[in-house]
Amino acid sequence: MAEERKPDETVSGAIEWQTSYADAVKAATAQNKPMMLVFYGVSSRRLDRNVFSAPDVIELARKFVCLKIGANQGDLVQKYIIQEFPTIVFADHRGGEYDKFVGYKSRSSFVGILKSALIPVEAEYSMSIQPERPGTARIKCVFRNMRRDSLVLTLFEKHDKISNISYNCENDRPSWEEIDKNAWLMKFTTAAMKTVTVQYEVELNVMSLVSYEPEYISYIGDDYGVLDSHTLFMMPQELHAIGKIEVHLELPPGWLAITPWKETGNSSFVADSVDEVVDSVFCIGKFQYAKSQLGEHEIYAVLCGAEEESFDLKRRADENVKIFRDYVMRFGDFPFKRYLVIFAAQVSDDKYIHGSAHATGFVGPVHVDYSFIAHEIFHTWNGGIINQKSNYEGWFKEGFTQYYGYLTPYRTGLYSKERFLRYLERDYRNYLRRYGTDGDMPLTRVREELARKEGSAMPASDRIWLMYYKGALVAHLMDSEIKKRTDGRRSLDDLMYYMFHEFRDKLYSSEDVLEGLNTVTGQDFSQFFSDYIYGTAKLPAITVGKY
Repeated sequence: MAEERKPDETVSGAIEWQTSYADAVKAATAQNKPMMLVFYGVSSRRLDRNVFSAPDVIELARKFVCLKIGANQGDLVQKYIIQEFPTIVFADHRGGEYDKFVGYKSRSSFVGILKSALIPVEAEYSMSIQPERPGTARIKCVFRNMRRDSLVLTLFEKHDKISNISYNCENDRPSWEEIDKNAWLMKFTTAAMKTVTVQYEVELNVMSLVSYEPEYISYIGDDYGVLDSHTLFMMPQELHAIGKIEVHLELPPGWLAITPWKETGNSSFVADSVDEVVDSVFCIGKFQYAKSQLGEHEIYAVLCGAEEESFDLKRRADENVKIFRDYVMRFGDFPFKRYLVIFAAQVSDDKYIHGSAHATGFVGPVHVDYSFIAHEIFHTWNGGIINQKSNYEGWFKEGFTQYYGYLTPYRTGLYSKERFLRYLERDYRNYLRRYGTDGDMPLTRVREELARKEGSAMPASDRIWLMYYKGALVAHLMDSEIKKRTDGRRSLDDLMYYMFHEFRDKLYSSEDVLEGLNTVTGQDFSQFFSDYIYGTAKLPAITVGKY
């Protein structure tokens, strides 16, 4: 009887099997290839003997980055919702699933599956703004070679509903149902490969009144527009592309565009993923910009609206690079080529363009503090590279980002240590004034929807204050405590580094943060979490450590 092979062994050396999921993602990104993930059980060994050794399969498999995954790799089994073995998952270079086949397949069937999996899933977004209707955009979203029998589309429009919706699918008239505010379900008669088109109109001036409530924004005036893709383009849930992602803009005469996407022609662009398109902010109309380089990355400082003599764009771009360089040095590189830091002049009607962070940029007022810029850039890592399981972890996403917003400009020489400490001292005074006697709330309960569920009467402004500012104070306290317990050998940087590298492919919880903290320090921080994260123990006075 032939010796049985283990899942990570290959029958033929012709197929190059990666040794880990992390290596597969890295190779797929470097080679710009899709991935073939073989979820491999006991009954899967026939694949090695009859399929993976076949020359035509080997030849096609070279067009993928290939990995065998055992049934004991629970995180990946859960991530890809694997219920039977073998299951073949085809994913983009980031690990996003775009096709799946369950069960053993013969050689000839597998050849057909591989050929089908190489047909590119693509997306195309178009936006048209006509001079006679400058406050309205006509949007067209096209998704090609989609493999599924339903599609959920969302649009993060905060005010008026979109209008004049039309939709179409080649050879398969879908049903259309609004299942939630600005979320729609399309159902098709088959899961066969198809192209879907949706067209609609959307109002562009989606801005809050003067408020620090986080909201998506879009604005268009006489001279320029700052547009948020969240409020423009429908996002298909769980649709991952391995082909072209295009964006086309039709603008009023004389208007230009600057975007985080690569320009391929007159107001035509390409992006790496659907997420990159939807999670972007960009400018149209009249603007100035300056560019600085950070390795292969381009960092743009953009000024929209009225020209200000005191505004040095090149200096602003270089300052942004300083902040990025510090984060890259401490935590690792970020995954895109171009980042826009957009400064917008004041607008009318008692409205303003406040901070709005995106994966590929952020926008804020002209005269904005360095701590604000450092905060928004840090969301590239905390909220971009990693994300939390639920709103219960908002304290880590926003509070710890707030702390690094204070700390990083001091570290990079953009302001003094005294200014850094003044931010913390200000927050501590406000903390004592608000919660010196009672009324405090655990950090894991500060989000509005959680507080409503648990019957809290605390105003929304106080909950937001807790999440950002008490969260920053707890980050400072944790940083000081880590240094104290490790005789300065470790700091909060070590925890953040651990989180960014351990949770790129999965969502973290508060318990995961505690486990990571214990791991990097070799200490038990359970009581710290009981007191300051899950509980309402009063924070000690601010003490100055070494940074």
